[in-house]
Amino acid sequence: MNLDQIPFNFSLIADEFSPSIEGQVAAAKRIGARAIDLRSIGVRNVAELSVQELDDAVSQIHDAGLVVAGLASSLGKHLGESQAMASDLLRLHEVAERHRIPTIRIFGRLCAPSGSSGNRQALDWLEPLRTTIAHSSVDLVLEPEIGTGTPYAMEGLARVREFESEHLKLVWDSGNFVKQGCYAPVSELYDALKVAIGHVHIKDFDTERQCPCPPGEGAGQIAQLLHRLWVDRYSGWVALEPQLVRDTRRFSSSDCALEAAAMGVVHCWTTAQMLQEAS
Repeated sequence: MNLDQIPFNFSLIADEFSPSIEGQVAAAKRIGARAIDLRSIGVRNVAELSVQELDDAVSQIHDAGLVVAGLASSLGKHLGESQAMASDLLRLHEVAERHRIPTIRIFGRLCAPSGSSGNRQALDWLEPLRTTIAHSSVDLVLEPEIGTGTPYAMEGLARVREFESEHLKLVWDSGNFVKQGCYAPVSELYDALKVAIGHVHIKDFDTERQCPCPPGEGAGQIAQLLHRLWVDRYSGWVALEPQLVRDTRRFSSSDCALEAAAMGVVHCWTTAQMLQEAS
């Protein structure tokens, strides 16, 4: 079984496996993903690329028979002035609208190094774009991350609700939630967050080794997540974000890491089907 045989819209955050578009396309096709979450080309994040560079990259992906499920920007994760961040986002927004890319990932706003608590001004840099966001077909998806003013899932949900836009939603990322101290994320968070989920990352986290692991091997409850998404008829994109390549002691090559991640999803889906039959 490959990912294309599982009834979800699977994408791959593929720059982990190659810095080039050609390599990212090859990695996605190898595991049966229908799309790429475009995060970087070479050493530059999408937020650093020009409109022409973005257009060229998206066209290259389309010509290879895949689509772009999202632009995975780093906006809000690094220090930046509000005006510059808004300008970068507007550029991404233009490209997403033109190519019908459904989501742009953002973060809150980088805090001081010691700051990990929530910040009600975390999304103030979006205010100049409120009208653009409101009249758009593109969703901004906010990823909770320590140090960004939306450090935890429930903090992210609070910021989304305060912003009051149907086009601002949340990224679900089990691996991040476990890393942040929630050791049963689906059991503890899913019911509260499900109305705001706009994009899903499949990433698991091993609490004993304190590192990412193939889906199903950690505390991320990936099988339970797939089960709940299926029951709730989630129709958005599910992006595989393994973060396994750096574990060279376990995975001798990027191909091995990619295969382990894909097979983990397959096994989790088998378990999810069993959960459905038992319910």
